[in-house]
Amino acid sequence: MVRGDDPAIAVFLTAAVAGNQVEAKKLLLGRPALARASIYTASILGEVDAVEALIQAGAKIPVNAAGTEEVRAVMRRYSAKQRFS
Repeated sequence: MVRGDDPAIAVFLTAAVAGNQVEAKKLLLGRPALARASIYTASILGEVDAVEALIQAGAKIPVNAAGTEEVRAVMRRYSAKQRFS
């Protein structure tokens, strides 16, 4: 599943990135599966295991100039999940 497959993913990502934790938490409570629905939602929530599983399943990885390994390393160091707990 990618960003555009489920409108709820886009709504969640928009709320989370904008810092609207109330809306993001409300969406997660209503649909807990959103946390692992895409590489984007899993990443923003710090769900490293889900991201790794999605990568293994063939999900496209957002890549920066440093490459995919750097993206994984940064994710392991930084987890936004605490903001949504």
